[in-house]
Amino acid sequence: MTKKIENSNSLDLSKVPLILDSIDSGILVIEESLEISYVNPYGLELLEKIVDITSFEILLSQDRFLELRDLSQQAFLEGKVTRADLYFSVEHSLNEVWLGLCLKRVHDEDSKKAILIVTFRDISKLMFSDQKKFHDSNLKSIELLSSGTAHEFNNIFAGVSGYLELFSGNDKYKERFVKVVEDAIVRGTEIVNRLLNFSFQHVHHCVDRDVRESIQEISELYSYELKSREISFTNNIKEGLIVEIDRDLLKQIMIDIMTNAIHAISTKGKIIVDSEFNEEFIWVKFKDSGVGFEESKLAHIFTPFYTTKGALGAGGEDGKGLGLYFIYTSIRAIGGDVFVESSAQQGTVFVLKFPRKIIPTLST
Repeated sequence: MTKKIENSNSLDLSKVPLILDSIDSGILVIEESLEISYVNPYGLELLEKIVDITSFEILLSQDRFLELRDLSQQAFLEGKVTRADLYFSVEHSLNEVWLGLCLKRVHDEDSKKAILIVTFRDISKLMFSDQKKFHDSNLKSIELLSSGTAHEFNNIFAGVSGYLELFSGNDKYKERFVKVVEDAIVRGTEIVNRLLNFSFQHVHHCVDRDVRESIQEISELYSYELKSREISFTNNIKEGLIVEIDRDLLKQIMIDIMTNAIHAISTKGKIIVDSEFNEEFIWVKFKDSGVGFEESKLAHIFTPFYTTKGALGAGGEDGKGLGLYFIYTSIRAIGGDVFVESSAQQGTVFVLKFPRKIIPTLST
């Protein structure tokens, strides 16, 4: 157990430089003039990985350290602890360095001046490890996307090819063959358009939309199906909750989430929509009494072409595994998010987090 030092005066100040020099973290002392008055040996070694240092006092005046300079000015101004991860390319090299920094403003009792204590470490290995995990995850998604696309189009071509063979030998299959080709074109076009939407996410024609009214419109579109399947629908969204969003985008999101809920229930169940909100965000909660997701499948439900329905899945409903991925990518593209809570045979709750005002995260 570490003993608390009750009286700091008991510390032999002559040992302070030795203590600072032995710490395996970089330490900078920055004056209000933004000149550096101290850097410990470990810190100097880290900084020299980035740039040849002739005078560390004026380090923050160099272009390569402008971001650190801005952070220092902010820390002096606000007086609160600031943490940041900064990226640096190494001079005359293809190497890269990430530094994890913590900046804290303190007051020098002797000079009555504020100084900034900056501690920092080389976190390059950690950052590169995270980047590799992200890259590997993307490769898996691309692999699944490619195989799913191939599977879908193989099914389309197989149907066309089969009826073409029948039609070539018997004219009575002509009408059926034309219908199969028309359906195949529609299906293929739908898949291609969805893929294009995923590749070129953008925000356009944004207007203020009332969330309750939008959900009510979609429920009315599904009124016949809800009635025929004996599914009750309850819209508990508070009136007057407004989001800034593209009208068609919001409509498609609501259609996909409603479709997913109906297919999860199949027959005899209920869908309840509730909301929470603050000044920045609105959370829309879709709760269904359907079959739910097994825990092992939850991690994959937003992956393109991953489905528990027909075709690629084992369910009886038709599904291409694109709806939930569309919801996920679309909402995140405007600064929102999607969460899900579910367990097998216990139903599912999808939480859609909408920003009240658009916060673009993808370039147009």
